[in-house]
Amino acid sequence: MIAYNLEDALAAPDQVQSLVLYRRSLTTWPDALFQLKRLTHLELDQCAVTQLDERLKLLPLHTLKLPRNTITALPQWMQEMQTLQHLDLTQNSLTSIPADRIPLHLTHCNLARNRLVQFSLDGLDALKYLDLRRNPLSRMKWPADHHRLRGIYLEGSPAAAERFFEGRFSQLQTLHIIRSKVQSLPTEWADRFPVLQHIDLSNNWLLRLPESFSVSGQHWLQLNLAKNRIEEIPQDWTSCHHLRQIDLSGNQLTVLPEGLSALPQLTRLHLNGNPLKFIPDDLANHPRLQVLDLKKTSLTHLATEPWPALEKLSILDTPVAQSEEFLRSLPSRIKVIGKKRIDTPANLSLSVFRQKAGKAGWTPAHQARIWKLAEGIASGRREKLTIQDHLDLWTLGLPDYPEAMVRLSPGRKLPARGRLLVFGRSWLPAQPLAQRAKGSGITLVHSAKDYPNMILLGSPQGDPDSLHAGRQSWWAAAGLMEVLPPLGPAACVPDGMAQKISQLLRSGMPIYQAIARQDLHDHGIPRSLYGELLLIIRNGLIPQLQKEWPGLIVRNGLGEWVVDCLIPKKELKVDVRELAHKWDIPTDALAFWIKK
Repeated sequence: MIAYNLEDALAAPDQVQSLVLYRRSLTTWPDALFQLKRLTHLELDQCAVTQLDERLKLLPLHTLKLPRNTITALPQWMQEMQTLQHLDLTQNSLTSIPADRIPLHLTHCNLARNRLVQFSLDGLDALKYLDLRRNPLSRMKWPADHHRLRGIYLEGSPAAAERFFEGRFSQLQTLHIIRSKVQSLPTEWADRFPVLQHIDLSNNWLLRLPESFSVSGQHWLQLNLAKNRIEEIPQDWTSCHHLRQIDLSGNQLTVLPEGLSALPQLTRLHLNGNPLKFIPDDLANHPRLQVLDLKKTSLTHLATEPWPALEKLSILDTPVAQSEEFLRSLPSRIKVIGKKRIDTPANLSLSVFRQKAGKAGWTPAHQARIWKLAEGIASGRREKLTIQDHLDLWTLGLPDYPEAMVRLSPGRKLPARGRLLVFGRSWLPAQPLAQRAKGSGITLVHSAKDYPNMILLGSPQGDPDSLHAGRQSWWAAAGLMEVLPPLGPAACVPDGMAQKISQLLRSGMPIYQAIARQDLHDHGIPRSLYGELLLIIRNGLIPQLQKEWPGLIVRNGLGEWVVDCLIPKKELKVDVRELAHKWDIPTDALAFWIKK
């Protein structure tokens, strides 16, 4: 059990194992705290603690965290805390810690942001992680070889960092030394740090790297050398087959080794702020690279394909960002940061646009809308498009626009007896959709007779005059051009199924309504039930069915039903009873659902 105030902890002292207090005034230690005999985790953050209470050694503490207090010294009895493993004294006022003041079984020690000039590791054989960031450490001494230390963190301690590289740390996995004016690394790097995984040497004064630097990279996962003065890096990276992230930003690199392209696990590469003029073209074939940061470089050329895994590309303040041809040729799925804004749609001048818009008979307002949509698509913005917008953009013949649009039923998988809606532009005499689709390997349906279970919208196959006058006027106003004549039922519905489904729907019980919805999915929509279902949908009486209605129509409905399904509810200005008569809804069903 964990408690966040002393009152709650004392309510169940035998159950509390963790106590966390924040911003309390504890100039003296409360006696009640030592009644928590099972306390293993104690955290007093910014609680005005000035010294430790000797009664702490009577508690079975595993973790003691006292950050942001004013502790100036550690008592000698602390070495008697045999169970203590984690000690956090971040941001206190410690100036020195004698060797006999640290518990011998300590594994994690955080002493960042104090005033320590030295810290002794003698006798601390169990210590694994040591954080000494933001301490001067002017007289720091390191052991010649520490076999247990796995993580070391230094910041702002030039003298301690210089002496650190004189030792050997055979089990060190995390090395974090930043802002310490490090100018060079030991030539025996591979021997001194054989199992490193996470390396951060950023914000130093490094000029070059030793030849053996990358030889020891068989365990590396992350490498951060940002904001140094490195002019070149080793060529051999074959041993770094687990390396995932590299940050070389803010250096003086003019070329990159080909070996970086061969790192199989690399996902993030940061090169911003280097005077790079080109990077290896092989990098574009990397199967896992997701983030590539090239901002503020001198790149004038960058491969445009295939980049199979790239998700984010930063080219802010680079010459290549001004290349409109380059930006258009990049895969559209890549998020590009810093690209030049392209307001003019590719290969479409304003005069050509007006010419095509005039032939299509668009009004000035409609022309303004379509031009704005074309600009948005060209600049990478996500636009919310209607079916008519898609058809109009196809009319322009934009080369960057999809070659064909296919709308499947929800789930993106066409059922065995499913109905497929295809919106095409094959009625255009200049460049038929069939020719453009053939070049992209897309097979189009040319005849509804060959595929009777399909509805093709926008193809000159159906006869619009065969539609009901009301539907015909709405269809023309919506710009959907033409639709096939009504089709027959997509499935043979068993006898009595319509009555069963109707009874289940009217039951009002969600479980029975769910059974009815499943029957509709399995057996199709009985024609006699269509009107009642549409009344339920239009009035929102069964929300779950309302969500599934478009899919049911596409899979199991009739051709003429698609029009009724697409008519916006706000355009149904007729009386419900008149609508019920049009849809042939039984009197009992109408009376039942009207009450709702």
